Amino acid sequence: MSDRAKAAARYNTYAEKVKAAEPPHRLLIHNGTEGWAPLCDFLGVALPDEPLSNLNDRETIKKIIRDIIKGSYIMLGLAIAAVAAMVAGT
Repeated sequence: MSDRAKAAARYNTYAEKVKAAEPPHRLLIHNGTEGWAPLCDFLGVALPDEPLSNLNDRETIKKIIRDIIKGSYIMLGLAIAAVAAMVAGT
């Protein structure tokens, strides 16, 4: 069994334990693609004017990772330049 399969199995086991532990009126299984309506109905609050943001979509995560890698290369370049400047100055 792969790590991904193990993680999925562990998540599903945990989700089933949560479902079994909480009465249905206290538990909302919500998919972000459903928007605000199910969540607001469950909480008894008004719908907000702005759409529900989805910060965990694949493209956003890929961009964040690219930005982190880019920043790491910049920091590495600056560190190398600093060391080179110190070596050249001695």
